[in-house]
Amino acid sequence: MDDAISDSLAVQAAGAGKEPLRFYTRDQDDGETIRLFSERDLIELGLQGLYAGTAAFAPRDRWAGVARRLALLRIAKHRRKHYHVFADAVEAALGEQGPDKTYALFQRWRCRLHERRLSVMADLVSRTRPEFNIAGGYALDRSVAAGKGVILWSLQFAFHSLAGKRGLSEAGYRINQVSSDLHGPTHTTFGRAVTNKSAIMAENRYLAERLVFGADEGPAVLRRALRVLNKGGIVNFTNTTYSGRSFVEMPFGKAAYVHMPVTPVALAAAHGIPLHVVFTAAKAPFAAYHIAVSDDLTAGLGGAGRRDIAALEPVFLAARDRLLDAVQQYPDQYLPWGNIKTARSGPVIDAA
Repeated sequence: MDDAISDSLAVQAAGAGKEPLRFYTRDQDDGETIRLFSERDLIELGLQGLYAGTAAFAPRDRWAGVARRLALLRIAKHRRKHYHVFADAVEAALGEQGPDKTYALFQRWRCRLHERRLSVMADLVSRTRPEFNIAGGYALDRSVAAGKGVILWSLQFAFHSLAGKRGLSEAGYRINQVSSDLHGPTHTTFGRAVTNKSAIMAENRYLAERLVFGADEGPAVLRRALRVLNKGGIVNFTNTTYSGRSFVEMPFGKAAYVHMPVTPVALAAAHGIPLHVVFTAAKAPFAAYHIAVSDDLTAGLGGAGRRDIAALEPVFLAARDRLLDAVQQYPDQYLPWGNIKTARSGPVIDAA
C-alpha cells in the first residue's frame, strides 16, 4: 500500500473511536543537507574500536562494566543536553518517579546505549553465543504456515535490531528488513559509507534481505515488500516515525502521547496479512535475551472493513498496549524516549 492509499484511509478515520486517536499526515521532507563528516563519526568510530577490543580480549562478564564506565564518562554532558526531555517523558508515561529514581533510570538508559554498541562489536569479533527465549513463537508459526506472508512490527528497544534478528534467525525465521538508507548512528556521508557499516554488517548476517529505501523511495520499497509477502515471506517494519507520511497519535500511559506509523497496519489489513508486534529485552547483558511476539493483531478484522482505517483502531491500540507493557517492564531499554510527547502534537486531518 502506498502513502496515497494510507492518507485516504487516515482521512476516513479522523475523530473515530472510543479513545482519542488522531490520524495525521506529515509533509515529505525535501531532504536535510547531508554533512560530509561530524564529531559524532569520530566518537562512534572510537567507541567501535574500544568495544571491539573489549569483546575480543576481555571475558564476557566484564563487558557490562566497561560499557557502564564509558557511558558515565560523559554523563554530565548528556544530562545537560537530554535529561529534561527524558525526565518529562518518563514521568508523563510512567507517573511520578521522583528525581533520584528518574536520574538513576537515565543513567541505566545511557548504559544500555553503550551495551548496544558493544553487542554489535561482540557479534562481529567474539565467538560467545547468547541464549534466546522466544515467547509467542507458536502464534508466529501459525501465521507463517498460513502462507499469506507475515509482517513483524518491531518496537524500538535497545537490543532488538541485532539480538532480536539473531534470535529469530537462529530459530529458523528468514526475515526481510525494511530499512532506511540512513540506518545507523550517524547520518553523514562518511557515516553512511563507514561508521554505520559495523551495525549493518552484523545485522545482515541474520537477514534474508535488507529492503533499503531513500527519502523518496517509500512507495517503491513497499512494492518490494509486498512481493516478498505475496511469496509467503516475513517482512519486518520498525515501529518508528523517522520516515513516512501517515501517522496516528494515541494516549500513552499516565499523561503522555505516542506516535506510530499507519502504513504497516494498513498494508496488513488491506492484503489480509498477519501482523505481529515483537520486541527484544536483555535479561542478562550479552548473555540472555527474551523475544516476545504478539498474537496476530489483525486476526479479528472482517473483510468488509479492511480498507476502512476506523476499523483498524483496535489494532493500533493493541500495538500501543504492547508497547506500554514493554516500556513499563524495561524502561531503561526503550530507545526513543524523546519521541514520547507530553502534549498533543499531531495535527488532526479535517475529514470534511
